Amino acid sequence: MLPIFIGLAISNTILLMLTLGTGIQLGAGKIPFGSHFSAGVFTALFTCLVHSIVFTYFIGTGKWVKEESAKGKLRETEWIPQTKKFKMQSSPPALFSIILVLITAFWGAYVHSHPTIFAIWTHKTVAYLTLVFNVFSFYIEGKVITENTQLLEKALKARL
Repeated sequence: MLPIFIGLAISNTILLMLTLGTGIQLGAGKIPFGSHFSAGVFTALFTCLVHSIVFTYFIGTGKWVKEESAKGKLRETEWIPQTKKFKMQSSPPALFSIILVLITAFWGAYVHSHPTIFAIWTHKTVAYLTLVFNVFSFYIEGKVITENTQLLEKALKARL
């Protein structure tokens, strides 16, 4: 899972930076609005997808551990709390990243229909915050995916 996640995280970071770049170009009058709008919508959807994949990964691996524990192949008290801990470490940053990118996208739509200095400034600020927080989230998620993978490898050995 980690190599796939790294590829998705790098791609998403590049998309976030490209969308910021199109916003800067739009502000300078060098590109049409549609370019930034399209980049923003695609990036927002891709960001939601990447973090949803992480949610799904932890739900799936946690369910597998619970099923193996129910079959008696793994001790419940040893494995389930760790998988829950990993899910709780990765979920809040992932969810907040999704919320931030959606706020940025919806605020961008508002800015298009109400182009005040304040609205434009807040959209830019939230966009930069979205990029920085997503990079932070990717770090946390990657770290926790690595720890979870190590736990699953131990669980596979323990059940045999």
